[in-house]
Amino acid sequence: MVSGTLCGINVHHPVFDATLLRRIKIKQAIGEERNKRDKNLNLIKESLLASDLTVTKRCCILSMDIDELQQALQTRKLKALEVLQAFQSKALETHERVNCIVQPILEAEELAKACDSSEKILGPLHGIPISLKENIPIKGHRVTCGVAKCLLNEVIEEDSLLVKMLKNLGAVPFVRTNVPQTLLSVACDNNIYGATGNPYDPKRSSGGSSGGEAALIGSNGSILGIGSDVGGSIRIPSHYCGTYGLKATSNRLTSSSTCSLFNGQSLVPTAIGPMGPSTKSLIVLMKALLSPRVIQMDSFIPSIPFQTQLLESKEKLRIGYYLTDPLVTASPASQRAVLVVKKFLEANGHTLVEFNPPRMQFAIYLAMKILMQSGKIYHNAILHENAVAPLKPLFYTEGKRIFLSFLIYLYDPLYSSMMYNIKGVKSSKEWYKMANAKKEYCREFQNAWQSQQLDAIICPSMASASAVKDQMFFTGVPSYTLFYNLLDYPAGVLPVTKVTKADSKEHANYKPKHLLEKFIKNLMNGATGLPIGIQCVAPPYKEELVLRLMIEIEEGLKKEHTD
Repeated sequence: MVSGTLCGINVHHPVFDATLLRRIKIKQAIGEERNKRDKNLNLIKESLLASDLTVTKRCCILSMDIDELQQALQTRKLKALEVLQAFQSKALETHERVNCIVQPILEAEELAKACDSSEKILGPLHGIPISLKENIPIKGHRVTCGVAKCLLNEVIEEDSLLVKMLKNLGAVPFVRTNVPQTLLSVACDNNIYGATGNPYDPKRSSGGSSGGEAALIGSNGSILGIGSDVGGSIRIPSHYCGTYGLKATSNRLTSSSTCSLFNGQSLVPTAIGPMGPSTKSLIVLMKALLSPRVIQMDSFIPSIPFQTQLLESKEKLRIGYYLTDPLVTASPASQRAVLVVKKFLEANGHTLVEFNPPRMQFAIYLAMKILMQSGKIYHNAILHENAVAPLKPLFYTEGKRIFLSFLIYLYDPLYSSMMYNIKGVKSSKEWYKMANAKKEYCREFQNAWQSQQLDAIICPSMASASAVKDQMFFTGVPSYTLFYNLLDYPAGVLPVTKVTKADSKEHANYKPKHLLEKFIKNLMNGATGLPIGIQCVAPPYKEELVLRLMIEIEEGLKKEHTD
């Protein structure tokens, strides 16, 4: 037992002893985990040095799109092992630059060899390497959600249902990717594995919470990935890293295959979805996961196979659009991206109409209240370690937000209301009230959608480009993405443009209406060249319509640039 005094505190107290010992154990576990990662990455490096993969073949494999790679593997023109080795080598290079891998999956080589030795094609994803977000359980690994105390948990003894599905389809899971502390952050930083950088500028963040995935994919280190999304966790990193991502309707894909520190609430549901370097990658993965052979593996998801007719339809659409939301004004670059796509779609024969979602600020505040639960979620999760820089403002204001909101009201009423609305829920009565409010709002939004006879919506995915890693909290709330988690509408993000010098010049005239927007204005200095995406949204269970819109925009804009 520890005894004596420390700064006037009696450290002979058993509670103090337990806390101190727990901190020591966690610190040791962090060191052991980092050493394990280094050791396993070195094993992959040694294996690659001993392989027969030539530089020419590696470059050839990495230059293929998903359709070309899928065909080459299924016609046996390429071996799964050499494809795996090509992406392993690129992933290792990427990791050294942006710190995106938490652990390589050593079983991958065995899975690739099984594909090569099989007399038949194992499935539509035969031999395709796939990266997985850290919170997807896989046998032999721990899931931490970026929280160090979870390193003291036992390793996972069985693959999650999602991983079983992927292996059943012939895929080769090969790396697990980084996440932010607690997952509830627009950055990607934790005390175990460190911060993940942006492939366009490693000093800036890849976004969160599927930030490791987006950084790896944005560097061509993975051709397929899977993330999860409860407030924008697929779409925000995709926006920041110039990649493609789709948040599905919450139970369209298997819903029990991710871990969270905040299980129990379903009013703002978690959804999983594909991530990739193109819309085609998302389509390949969605087709595979929505095939009858996979749907029958999970009795809790609706029996809705991939709807090819929605993807391939040539019918002209009526599409709503908006340039900003009432909470965080979109930057000039984010607004321009929507206008670029609007112009293209109109030229393609679609009808674009301005759409103002009803009571949007109310809906975003409602979603924020739900996610904050008791108002002390970060203190409950982050025990025996420090909050990382992007989470410190949220961590240290827990329990004080009502007081702080009143304190800053006269100076900044809008920021005061944001603070007040993440104070936390204090009773079951208040929780039921919020559940009813969500139900009523979803009906109100649906009526507004139907009154304008909309098929889909395009809008910003975030207010601005990425910021420097430790200042990510100040980029604002994820209002553009969180809104569609509350509604549980499928939403995809694709890159459209990059911040130009003209955008930066116009950003100097950006007029902040509250504190967060003042930070956004300052943080966007030096953002020229960073990617900017847009969001495509459709009604529940119409992911194929989102993908149709995304691929039309992607291929159309590429054609415009090459003509």
